Amino acid sequence: MEILRKRLRFSESDDVVLLREVVGQNPFDNPMLWAIVQKNVKSLTKKDFSLRTIKEHLGLIIKLWLKEIDDLKDYRSGMIYQLTEKQTLCAEVYNLMKEFKYEVKKTKLNKTLNTSKTLGVTAREEAAKSNELNNTEIDYVDHDIHIDNTSVGTCIEDNNYDSNDDVGSNVSNIPLLEQCEPQSVITPDGRRIPLCTRKSDVLDHNRKGPNKGLKGQHLFYLNNYNKQYFTLRDKEIQLEEKKLALEERKLRLAEQQFELTSIETRKKLELQEKQINFEIESRRLLETNLDNQNKLIHMLVSKLNK
Repeated sequence: MEILRKRLRFSESDDVVLLREVVGQNPFDNPMLWAIVQKNVKSLTKKDFSLRTIKEHLGLIIKLWLKEIDDLKDYRSGMIYQLTEKQTLCAEVYNLMKEFKYEVKKTKLNKTLNTSKTLGVTAREEAAKSNELNNTEIDYVDHDIHIDNTSVGTCIEDNNYDSNDDVGSNVSNIPLLEQCEPQSVITPDGRRIPLCTRKSDVLDHNRKGPNKGLKGQHLFYLNNYNKQYFTLRDKEIQLEEKKLALEERKLRLAEQQFELTSIETRKKLELQEKQINFEIESRRLLETNLDNQNKLIHMLVSKLNK
């Protein structure tokens, strides 16, 4: 009992955390990022999931999401579905898997689905055997009775049949060949065009047109989300580029101001040096003139004394 209590299980919030990390890290492109995904999931959920458990559970989430979409394909396209964050993240992860050709390993879900298919086949076989035991004869009408394809197609179109069971309920009301009078039976001249009433054909017809079915709405929503996301990213990149350009202009202006200041300082120093040299030269000339005058005075005084 103590071992069972310590067994780790994924909750709904844990699934969302795992999907967020996978979308953010994209380990399908670089398998080394799986370790980062495991580390982030462990820190956010406080549960020590192994890397193998995370990969298998991710594949299980995506398979369950695809099965949910397949189950909702028969719903009418006019219904409005409220998409959850988990469904949106599942779609993004599925697109990444398809883009990088990532294959999910087989898990217990495949065994469960195969078991359910086997049980369904067994149930149908037992039902057929019980009908044979009850001497219930099922007659199928082939080409002996002429059926107007246009009227049957109009009936199907007016009643909006979505499955093969509804069409079969109307066809079963047609009288058998043994119950008809010979005069009323009309043999067709040419080959009759088969009426496509299979479930897959109806689904293909329902898929045509914009926003038909949950998957179409989901893809439409993801396309709009991606467009808005990339538009916002482009604007953010443009703002960053403008900021960088502004910083570069500021740096260039600062460099120009520094160069101008250095030039002005150099000119001032050169001017001061010239002034000092001029003063020195003027003093030297003055001293030379004074010496010459003194010499002349001494010569005149000497001559006068003689």
